[in-house]
Amino acid sequence: MPPVTRREFARNSALAAGLVGTSGWLGWDCGGEEPQAAGLAKCVSMGSMNHGGDPEDLTAQGNLDLVLETGAPWVRIWIRWDKAQPLPPARVPLSALGEPANDLPECGTGCGFRYVQSIDAQITQARAAGLRVILATWQFPRWANGTEGVPDDWAREDRGWARTPVSRLKAMEYRIPVGQLGPDGHYGRWIDWLVRRYSEHGRDLVLELMNEPNHQLWPQQGPSTTGDPYGPGPRVIDSYVAEMMNTARAVSEAHGHPIRMAGPGMSDRDGSDNRLMTRFTTLAPEILSRLDSLRFSSTPSFVWTHHNYTDVERGSPSPSGVERLRAQLRGRWRGRGGRSDPRIWLTEGGARLGSGLTSDLDRQAALVRRNWRRMQGVPGIEVWTNYLLYSDPTADSGLRESRESGGAPRPVWDVFGSLRA
Repeated sequence: MPPVTRREFARNSALAAGLVGTSGWLGWDCGGEEPQAAGLAKCVSMGSMNHGGDPEDLTAQGNLDLVLETGAPWVRIWIRWDKAQPLPPARVPLSALGEPANDLPECGTGCGFRYVQSIDAQITQARAAGLRVILATWQFPRWANGTEGVPDDWAREDRGWARTPVSRLKAMEYRIPVGQLGPDGHYGRWIDWLVRRYSEHGRDLVLELMNEPNHQLWPQQGPSTTGDPYGPGPRVIDSYVAEMMNTARAVSEAHGHPIRMAGPGMSDRDGSDNRLMTRFTTLAPEILSRLDSLRFSSTPSFVWTHHNYTDVERGSPSPSGVERLRAQLRGRWRGRGGRSDPRIWLTEGGARLGSGLTSDLDRQAALVRRNWRRMQGVPGIEVWTNYLLYSDPTADSGLRESRESGGAPRPVWDVFGSLRA
């Protein structure tokens, strides 16, 4: 028998971890009811710049082997709608997104068909290595959301404050394509394209529909009801998020639910509700009410997702934010786990250096271990994710130092690798 290669050994380790942590997900029958998971599964979330040889590209830098070495059965990567479909369908039809017709030569692998092919390659190689994939769709094309040709400071009351520099306003690509969120709108057609393209991977691929809608996306509120344009107005983000979730459910149902859907991937950061941000504890019940009004059907393959930084960095207080969220879902959520036992996947999280109690690298590792153990004891938490593999200036929570500095493992690397369901 030939010697086992490093990748084969890592692949076998990941598969073993997946069988322990996700054994209840391997079958699918019982009249459409998905078997429930046993234990808490790990996930590594790569960064959003994950194409064409970027530091977080799963097919470059030996990154796939590193993810396998952690023993995580899940990996999360990103597909940016604005990069995959930079031109409107009148110029390039959806059916041609993976073909040379979808090309803007000036952006190389950064958009167009080369970008799509790069994402395809990462998913294919991850699946071949035994990993399950969470694919997060992120940002909106400006041709779809009505921001093409507008001034750089357009709608600044929804993107920042009066004195916020233009360079720090929320990006135009975060504007929700209002009026295009239904199954026949631009957003619905994009979700349909994703479902069709990746349906071959079955329930081992999860499509996460958005990222931190309560923090990143805009508008959060309608026009101010005060004399100050930056003052509060009626909340609208709840209706947009619910419509996106309901559209994705309908699209998935039309295809027989070939893959899993997930959302809303809300930020767990604290603060007051304002024109730029809505607390998850405010938004979650409002989304549920909107879903009720839309008659969101029971869908066991639809996973509620959430982010998990604050609990980690504060040393897992009691009750944790995740526990408060699950209490809000109980009796109301019609997705995975149902009303009596709602399930939550934590698709981002970690301890960022300088945040909360994360004073140094050793403390970072200790906080991650502590929160993992805490989440093991919380009913209904099924996936725990560390963001990122490599640290970067905006998320210094990586398992390893930045790729630019050599990517050396941090103490949290060994801790994460040792975590077992």
